[in-house]
Parts: sequence; structure tokens; C-alpha cells
Amino acid sequence: MRLFDRWLRKDPGETNHRQPHPEPDSTHDPIALCKERVPARVVGTVKWVEIDESGPCFRAVLEDETGTITLAWPGRREIPGISEGTVLSATGTVAKGSAGMRILDPQYSIEAVS
Repeated sequence: MRLFDRWLRKDPGETNHRQPHPEPDSTHDPIALCKERVPARVVGTVKWVEIDESGPCFRAVLEDETGTITLAWPGRREIPGISEGTVLSATGTVAKGSAGMRILDPQYSIEAVS
């Protein structure tokens, strides 16, 4: 209820707190510009994959021209089609941890396989 009250009292001239995308017509976000707790769609090449057997958790590090981000799928030991060199797009909310940026359980689409 407090949030609704603040919204009602909001100054009409106030702008949204989120920064606009650097390229409004872009279909994806550069990895280096991804923000924590903000949904993003990233496109890049899988640099390497690993399986954490303690979880299990399948992880893939995605790289574009601007940086890298880890994609993680808890409970999975493999994902058919995802290997080193695969070009894919992934969508999800970005989290930041001790190992850098990651997207947990992203939706993905394989664009090309090398």
C-alpha cells in the first residue's frame, strides 16, 4: 500500500529510475552494460562449459565483444546443443556474485553451432 501511495504522490515531471538502453532499436544488450537485477537479452559465443556435480548445475560462459556472463541451469547435467563455440541468445534477470555476472536458468535460443 505504501508503494501505491508513493506512486500517487509522484511528481509528474519525475523520470523513471531505469536507464534507457544504449541503442533503443537493439534486439540485445551488450554484456558489459547489463545491470544487476534487471532483465536482459544477451547474444554471444559460448567460451566454455562446465558441470558442477555437487549441485548438479550446468554452466556456460557466454562472451560478446564487450565482456562475459555465466549462464547457469541448476539441476541439469547437460543441455543438448550447447557446447564451446555455440552462438546463442539468452534472456533472464542478471545477478552479480563473487564470480561476476550471471543469469540463473535463462531462456535461450541456439543461433549457430560451430
